[in-house]
Amino acid sequence: MSWALFVEGDYDEVFVQWLLGLLNVEDVQVKAIGGGVSKLRHAENEIRKSHDEGRRVAPLLDADTDTESTRAQLMQEVRRLGQPIERSFLLPDNTGGGDLETLLEQMAPAAHQGVYGCLDQYEKCLRTADRNYRTPNRKARVHAYCDAVGAKSGPDKNYADATHWDPSVPGLEPLRRFLRDLNRVDETALDATPEDTDVDAD
Repeated sequence: MSWALFVEGDYDEVFVQWLLGLLNVEDVQVKAIGGGVSKLRHAENEIRKSHDEGRRVAPLLDADTDTESTRAQLMQEVRRLGQPIERSFLLPDNTGGGDLETLLEQMAPAAHQGVYGCLDQYEKCLRTADRNYRTPNRKARVHAYCDAVGAKSGPDKNYADATHWDPSVPGLEPLRRFLRDLNRVDETALDATPEDTDVDAD
């Protein structure tokens, strides 16, 4: 079964392509749309092209701070597109809030988890010193982690380097399962109208 996964940005694209390779899941295109749910409308032509090429479509986007709100927005956008979206997944685990960086923090091997403990103390110190100080967001925390352990920090991170990244962490299992199951999706889902599309949590 051929699929087109629509992700938010270059970092997500590289990560998902790496994980697909790790899981030996083939015939899946990964395309960045440059943002979250609202950007799907700008990818409408790409979505239509994917369908024309016989590919099934699945957005794989960040849940952000409110999973249910993001899922509702996705449902609304799917209806507006008027095209079948066979599956969807909201990072990090399709149920809770967060994003790609939430997963990356969890993927730090036990030997390097202390880096995030140090960052927690740094953020606490900033808030104590002056509430107007800005604390690092999750993307900045991952960049700081990469810098501390000597890992690449750009979109071309080497996730195959077990020194810096552990792909076996439990937090990654929902996404692993979603990607493995792409080729086992229920055939009846292809007959769904946009209103009935499977965009609910697994």
